[in-house]
Amino acid sequence: MAKPYSIDLRQRVLQYLKEPNDKMQASQLFQVGIATVYRWVARKKQKGSIEPIKRKKGKPTVTIPNDKELARGTEHALRKVLEKA
Repeated sequence: MAKPYSIDLRQRVLQYLKEPNDKMQASQLFQVGIATVYRWVARKKQKGSIEPIKRKKGKPTVTIPNDKELARGTEHALRKVLEKA
C-alpha cells in the first residue's frame, strides 16, 4: 500500500482552495488526483482534520526458522503419502 500524502501537502492544497481557486486547478498544480482533493475537503468539513486515516496492519507473516526444518517437514509429509500408496 502506498504511503499517505504528507500533512504539509494537504495543508497547502486546502490553503490554496481558501482563495477563489478551482479544485481541478489545485489537483493539477499539486499533482494529486481530483478525487483526493475532494476527499480532503470533505474530511476537513466533517472531522475538522486532514490527518491520514490510520490503517490496520494485516496478519503477521509466518516465518520458518530455517530451510532445513522446512525440508524435514516436507520429506516427512511425502513419506507418509508414499506409505499409504
